[in-house]
Amino acid sequence: MTAEATITRAPDAPRRITSPISDPRRREFLPQTPREQWLGLWWRVARKLVFAPSPLTCNAVRVWVLRRFGASVGRGASVHRTARIEYPWHLTLGEGATIRQGVLIECMGPIEIGDGAHVSQFSHLVSGTHDYRRPDMRIECRAIRVGAGAWIAADAFIAPGVTIGEGAIVGARSGVFSDIPPRTIAIGSRARPVRELGPGEHPARLLPGERVLG
Repeated sequence: MTAEATITRAPDAPRRITSPISDPRRREFLPQTPREQWLGLWWRVARKLVFAPSPLTCNAVRVWVLRRFGASVGRGASVHRTARIEYPWHLTLGEGATIRQGVLIECMGPIEIGDGAHVSQFSHLVSGTHDYRRPDMRIECRAIRVGAGAWIAADAFIAPGVTIGEGAIVGARSGVFSDIPPRTIAIGSRARPVRELGPGEHPARLLPGERVLG
């Protein structure tokens, strides 16, 4: 009797899935000059030792520090000590502009906040986004401009490349991904204009039902 050998084939090895995205340690998300790298290092030190610990009444100290790191800050501008500002040399604050507590401003690209504009607590402005079309997912910088007299209410998000028109209002917890016309109220998780401000109307004198804007 002849015994037949039984050949058992090993299961195919699992296919290796590769990604065009490079290892995070090898990526250069935001290219910077040596000067900008040094500025970033010393800015983190100054923010921790001088900016953040400064008393609430010492706004002049915070403005002085920001100017030393290249920010353009107009007369009468106010910045809360808990505001977190990255790359301040790309920041422009107009006269009388106000940055409240917990605001996060990431100036990967230029961010301009006009005269008398108000950015309420915990809002987030970021002027850079990852270019998903590139294998290294490099940051693409897009400037943000907030017009004079505009009001960004609490916990709002302003996306890269957005312009908020003069005197416009962004409602609390709104996400803004496209431009907002001047003197327009915009609200929503993808903010859309709901109405225009009338002649002589100002954010401080809105109808009672609209004070939920924050």
